[in-house]
Amino acid sequence: MPEATGSARPGARLVTSVLVVALCLGGAPAATAKVLRTRRLAPGVIYSSLKLKGPNRVKVVSIDRSKSSTLDVELGTNRLPGLERTSSMARRR
Repeated sequence: MPEATGSARPGARLVTSVLVVALCLGGAPAATAKVLRTRRLAPGVIYSSLKLKGPNRVKVVSIDRSKSSTLDVELGTNRLPGLERTSSMARRR
């Protein structure tokens, strides 16, 4: 007799997991945010600053993927780990 491995229906476990997560998140209240500022940085690139309940501030950069754009990254102090203010990293560019 073959040993049961639980892989007879591999897709069933995935579907069940997705449904459980969807049901749990479906009833969760949406976070309300006050938009503090929205600014167009470049064609297809929008910066938004949001204030959430409590001390939380969220910065969002939305990029239209149909537009041609690039994202440059910078290492703090040019090494890992490296802690440095973003203004200092921007001056190096």
